[in-house]
This record gives sequence, C-alpha cells and structure tokens, in this order.
Amino acid sequence: MSAAGCMGVAIGWTGAQLDAGLLDGDLEPVAALDMRSIHEETTRLLQINLPGERDATMIDDVRVLARKLALAPASGTVAGILDGSDVAATGVRSVLQMGLTDGTTATRLWTNWDDDEVLGNLGLDDSIQETTQRAETIYETDSLAATIRPTIVGEPDAVRRFAGLRNDSQHAGGNIVSVHERSLPEGDVAFSCIETDTTAAAEWQLHDPVRELWGKLVYGTDECVARVSVLTPADERDDLAETLSQELISRDDEDGLLPQSIANNTDITTQGGTRVLIEYRGSVEEFTNTAEVFLSAVLDFYIE
Repeated sequence: MSAAGCMGVAIGWTGAQLDAGLLDGDLEPVAALDMRSIHEETTRLLQINLPGERDATMIDDVRVLARKLALAPASGTVAGILDGSDVAATGVRSVLQMGLTDGTTATRLWTNWDDDEVLGNLGLDDSIQETTQRAETIYETDSLAATIRPTIVGEPDAVRRFAGLRNDSQHAGGNIVSVHERSLPEGDVAFSCIETDTTAAAEWQLHDPVRELWGKLVYGTDECVARVSVLTPADERDDLAETLSQELISRDDEDGLLPQSIANNTDITTQGGTRVLIEYRGSVEEFTNTAEVFLSAVLDFYIE
C-alpha cells in the first residue's frame, strides 16, 4: 500500500482470537474485549488497527490524536510499533493506548508473539525486576513496565493499576467504556475521553460545556471519514454547534480555522438532545495530509 493510500477493514474477531494472535488487520471493538482489563480511572482511550504495512496518513493522524489526548507512546519501542519502524512491529495488529486520571499511560497490544518473545520485543529483557499485582507478574525497569498476557506496557505506576484486573474486577471498567463503544464497530482508529473531577491536574482537559468526546477514522478504498462527537448539557447543545460552525468553518465573511477545501466537506449536526457531531469526508487523495489538519482544529476547539 502506498504512503498516500487508505485502508478498508472488516471487523469481527473475538477477544480469544486476538489473544491467540489470529488477527489479520481487523480492529476489534472494545466492547468485545475483556473489559476487566480497563481500569475504572481510565479517562482516555485510543484504539488503532495496524495493517501489515503502516500507512503514512494513518501514522500522522494517530500522532495528532496521541498528542491531543496526552497519550504519547510510553517508549521508543511502542512508538516504533505504531509507525512500523521497530523490527517487532510486524507482529502487532491492534493497539489500545490508555490514559489514567493522574496522567500516567499504558498501552495494550494484541500480537502474534510467543510469551517468551514479549519482554525482548518490548526492550525489557535486561535489568528487570519482577513484582506481583493481583496475581499478575509485572516486569519493570526504572521507567518502563510490562505484563505478558495480556500484553500491557507503559509507565510502571500505570501498568501496576492495569495488571491483574481480570483477577480482581473491583476497579475495572468505568464510564470510558460506554463512551468508547459509541465509536464502534466500524473504524480503523477509534478514540474517546471523558471529563472527571480529577482530570484538572493532568495534561489535558475538556473545555466547558463538553463532558464526553468520542470519534473514529475510517479509511476506505474510495472515501475516508473523520468523525468527532461530543456530549454536552441539553441547554448548551445548540450554542456549541453554532460556535463550532463559526469558529471552524466560517466567521461572518472570513474563513474559519479549517481551510476551505476541508470546510467544504465538513458537516456539523446535532443529535438527540445533547450531542454534536462534526464529520469530514473526502476521497483518498483529499484525505491525505488533511485529516490531521481537521483533527488538530477540532480537538483544539474541545480540549485544552
């Protein structure tokens, strides 16, 4: 696939098939994953289907999302997996980046690695310390930690929170799960975040009056779509949609923050009593190098 190409992806693998390494380019809906592995204090999720050949458009779009959601890869190895530059990247087919209320992050990987390959592929085969959390073994260095199955890697404090949740579900799940489900099932990249009372100290915040945000990127063979939705109080919905239209698409007779070529293919609609949707559609050629511009403008509008 060329660097400018887009990808169409079918969906429908089970969680067991993912963990068995039978994934072949299909993004598994988070609803079908083991929700006991999502900590209740998770406030941001970024879920990525990784094709065998990384696509430059997708890589750039994911970088924008990771930066805006404060979900930068925990290590150079994870960054290399996402962009395909790491030798182990070909064994990874799906990634879920997870951010907690305190700003720490971890990444869950679905791979076809053998258990004895995991630590080496993640750069954790030397100078590690083993600890146990909820009957799950954690392998740590000073700055990085991982569990083998499920394969979770990230900052040690974050990995300790996620480790072993399937053995003790008291702190599993949370509000982020139901929000993220709205981005699925179809999509090559899905993302979500929620505002909580404790996110003020982290590296990001949702602007008032937005309480929840979710979206997806769909890379089709003929058409690509970027979609971002938010939840807001009912009495704020129409004002938010109007402000979004004026700021991003047009301001009186002046251009908005989005270039006209993107604005012409962007729709803003209200849904139900509390939702606002902004959607950008374009051909494969149009989407290349423009989806990241759309995402940057929209997420800057919603996230501090």
